[in-house]
Amino acid sequence: MEEAHVTITVKPIHIERAAYWIVILGLAILLVLAFMKDETCEPGTATVKDDANNANAAVPVVPTPTTPTATASCTDGIKNQAESDIDCGGTCGVCVTGKMCTVSADCASTFCTAGVCTASAPVALSGKIAIDVIKATLSPKTASDTVKVVSIEYKVTNGDEEDIDGYVIKVFVKNKAGTRCLNQEVQGTCDQPYAEFSSSRAVASGKDSGLQTQLFADLEAARMGRYLIEDNGYEPSDASLDDVQVIAYLYDSAGNAIGGKIITDSVAVSP
Repeated sequence: MEEAHVTITVKPIHIERAAYWIVILGLAILLVLAFMKDETCEPGTATVKDDANNANAAVPVVPTPTTPTATASCTDGIKNQAESDIDCGGTCGVCVTGKMCTVSADCASTFCTAGVCTASAPVALSGKIAIDVIKATLSPKTASDTVKVVSIEYKVTNGDEEDIDGYVIKVFVKNKAGTRCLNQEVQGTCDQPYAEFSSSRAVASGKDSGLQTQLFADLEAARMGRYLIEDNGYEPSDASLDDVQVIAYLYDSAGNAIGGKIITDSVAVSP
């Protein structure tokens, strides 16, 4: 029996084609591996690629730092936890004068006025401006039973919401019953004051002027001619002349009457 012979002929072009396919297959495998690597990057990293779109080393993402929240306290310098002002009021103890408050208990003074701690209680405004004559001083009686008012002490109280920057005071003198005007020689008239003066002293809302003294000098009283004369028709034995009332009326700068109050104590002028 004759032996069979198989002849395999490999042409150069076949070798060249096989090499091409091997190269193409290898590149395909590399591309698949690169794609799988991009898809399986670890969380928190980013891939940086160069101009050739090739993957380089992963860059970690830095988390944003957070500041720990401080625990609120009465010494943290912050208005919190129901405080009426910084570190006072509410549950943090009392506030000093000038600090904000919600209730009177927030203040060391126990006075909370319009949301602010005050040293004293809020003023209850009466809506009126009043004058109080505290004291009147008479001169010694002369041989002709003539006397005059030497000075008065008074106080102006501003119960209005607005400040006043000045006022005019007119002083009248009447008998104890208030029926006769003793500073005028004509009976039955009381149209001219015994004395009149003005003050530029400002009085703030809810405040008073403090005790003021006004002197009526001899020259001033003589010039005005306002003496208390008992021989101008009044009988010296008239009991109504035993005491007098010194009355001060308050006017604004435009001459409008504001108020007035009779002195609480009378001055004896009987012989």
